[in-house]
Amino acid sequence: MTRKIIVWDMDEVITNTRDPICNILAPSIGVKTCWQNWKNSQEIYKELGHTNPADSIRLLIEHRIIETCKPENNAYETLKAATELGYTNIIVTARGWHPNPYDVSWAWLKEHNLSQFIYKLVVVPVFGQKFRALESIRFNLGEICLFVEDTYNNLLDTLVLSSFKVKNYALMDRPWNQNVDVRNLPITRIHDLLEIKSLLV
Repeated sequence: MTRKIIVWDMDEVITNTRDPICNILAPSIGVKTCWQNWKNSQEIYKELGHTNPADSIRLLIEHRIIETCKPENNAYETLKAATELGYTNIIVTARGWHPNPYDVSWAWLKEHNLSQFIYKLVVVPVFGQKFRALESIRFNLGEICLFVEDTYNNLLDTLVLSSFKVKNYALMDRPWNQNVDVRNLPITRIHDLLEIKSLLV
């Protein structure tokens, strides 16, 4: 049987790490930052007043941000609906910076009753490329019908550089991707996970 696969990013798509970064981590080091003003999600360390990403990574680990964050609004409902429609949900996350990314991420999914909807969790290593992980999924598991991300470059890399085609792409609307115009691309900008349902055909 050919699988119908949806690939999901984890942070800022399935999880909400932006609020605890601003409300817990930043005040602990005397920094004021508001995620609504972030221009580049890959350079959050600069928002925390650091010049070295390793300093911010250390704080993310110490404050257990990915262990204690909340699910994105409607994550449960959307993953459940996708599963009921016969889709296979796979998470591809760039959490390779964490010392124990797989176990921590899977424990979080279980805690929030989301693991029942997830077939596979893939952790991309530091400096890894997500589109390579998608190529492996496509080759080994089946057709990727939808790729959901908040980082535009990860969608664009898959669109331009991968050796296969994804049917649909969804860009989770965030302040750090507001300068991107997707109107002439096969990418749908969404503001709520519930909008995913309209892309599942």
